Amino acid sequence: MTEPSNITVVGADGIVGRTLAAALGANRVIHGPSQGFPGETPIASCQDLLQISRIVFNAQGRRQSRGLSLESFRATHVDATRRLVEQLLPGTTLVHISSAAVLGRPAPLIYGRGPPAPASFPLSDYAQVKHESEQLAIDMGRQRGLAVIVLRPAVVCATPLDGMLLTMVDWLRHGLLLDLHPAQARHHFCSGLLLGEIARRVAARPCPRDKVTVFTVADPFTVTNQDLREALVRRWGQPRQRIPLPARNLASVLQRLARVPGLGGRLSGMAQILGGIGMDVEYDVDETFTELGIDKASFGREQTFERVLD
Repeated sequence: MTEPSNITVVGADGIVGRTLAAALGANRVIHGPSQGFPGETPIASCQDLLQISRIVFNAQGRRQSRGLSLESFRATHVDATRRLVEQLLPGTTLVHISSAAVLGRPAPLIYGRGPPAPASFPLSDYAQVKHESEQLAIDMGRQRGLAVIVLRPAVVCATPLDGMLLTMVDWLRHGLLLDLHPAQARHHFCSGLLLGEIARRVAARPCPRDKVTVFTVADPFTVTNQDLREALVRRWGQPRQRIPLPARNLASVLQRLARVPGLGGRLSGMAQILGGIGMDVEYDVDETFTELGIDKASFGREQTFERVLD
């Protein structure tokens, strides 16, 4: 019989949690039905496992969606984090998965450990809930004698595809290309390959309880909307029709329309999404790569972004 790992990933049935669990060979605590992986434990019966784990990665939290209220969304992040921390024993290392979104809108370059500014991010509800959850993990974790590390990944780009990339691929499979503008707006992704390597490095190093370590995690390159369009066409062929999507302009129009009574919620949410797509973003991750001793050359575009599309 295989000995259980002393590393546990909570929320291992999400794309980020699955990526972490696979990279670490970790125990998997899941919220939904079994996905058929060894070492799965339902969230309702994980307390014994948590108390024998040396390191616990907190990857909980649903993606914000149209059918999920802000209160329910907060519960899956903030309340779930509180319940998790309450079950951990002093001396445990908690690695909390936050988001680079908490750093807000770049002006013009976001430094990896800059002060959070979640209200300035286009998806402000998402960013502020992620920040609230992150701060709770830090404050409550330190009170309980945990060592706390925070990872702030950019948009995770992993297999299977998910989120914005999956939407664009699905449309292109039907012959329709979402032609995003402005063409030179940059996106900073975080490949599953890099996230897994950073998790392994973090798990292998000592973590003092007298300070909180925060890492911004993103690939050492950006992808423009034009790069993204060309990569998708190379992989799936020319579309039957291109649909221009001027993200910034549409976001501005929808934000104004959202002020009309009865239209607010749905249009405001769409405006935030388009604002995020149209945002030109680059994170300075030199400090993360240097401190963890990771060679940037091993995580170039061909090894990460192009491989996921293939």
